[in-house]
Amino acid sequence: MKNSILILLLIIITSCTNYGEKLTFKGTEVYYKDNVTKEQATKLGKYLIAEGFTTGDAKSVQFIRNQNNKTLTFRMVASKETAVSDKSDFIFTSFSRSLSEKFGEPVDFELTDNAFKTLKTFYNKDIPKLINAKKTQILYTNKVTKEETQKLANYLISSEFADDKNPKTIKFDKDNDTYLFKMVVYKGAEKNESNVTLLGLFAKELSEKVFDNKSVKLHMCDDEMNTIKIVN
Repeated sequence: MKNSILILLLIIITSCTNYGEKLTFKGTEVYYKDNVTKEQATKLGKYLIAEGFTTGDAKSVQFIRNQNNKTLTFRMVASKETAVSDKSDFIFTSFSRSLSEKFGEPVDFELTDNAFKTLKTFYNKDIPKLINAKKTQILYTNKVTKEETQKLANYLISSEFADDKNPKTIKFDKDNDTYLFKMVVYKGAEKNESNVTLLGLFAKELSEKVFDNKSVKLHMCDDEMNTIKIVN
C-alpha cells in the first residue's frame, strides 16, 4: 500500500486556527485534537513515514477522536473528484484497517476538502474484516459470516489455491443468495479464454464443495479490487 494514496492528496489547507495542535513529519502536517494525545499523533506520524506516505512534499492530515470517545478518525485532504469516485475505496478501507491494527482500536477514515470539511467517510464497522489462508488474504464483508469465511479459507488451503509462496487477495461478499468471490488477477487475464473457463469451473467447484450448491459469481478484479469481468 506504500505510496498508493499520495497522489490523491491536496498540498495546501486553508488558513485556520481550529485544526488542532500540529506536528510535522517529513513535510506532512499532522493536526490532532478532540482527545487525541501528542503521543498518538507522534505514533501516527511515524507510521506514515514507515508506510511511505510522507515524501517531503507538503501534505496535511488530521487525527481526531469521535464525540462518543469510541472511535479515532484519520482525516485526509483530497480532491472532490477522488471523493466522488469509488475507484480507490479499496485502498482507503485497507488503510483504515491497517491503522486500526496499529492503534488497537477502530479507526474511521475520512476524505476532506482543504478546510478539513468531510467529503466522504469510511466507517471502520463497515470495512471488510480479514482472515488469512496461508499467503492468501480473504477480506469479508458483514454480509457473510466469519464461519462461512473460515470454511472458504479451509477449502482454499486444502485445494492448494492458497499456499505459502504466492500472495493472493480475495474479497468475499454476498448479494441476496449469491456468493461473490472477488479475486485480483494480472492485467489482461480477463482476455484469456482459458483463464475465464478455468475460473468458471472453479466457481462451480466452490458452489458444490463450499456453499451447498448455492450460486457463486467469481469477479476478476484489478489490484484495487475493481471488477474487470464477472464469471458465473
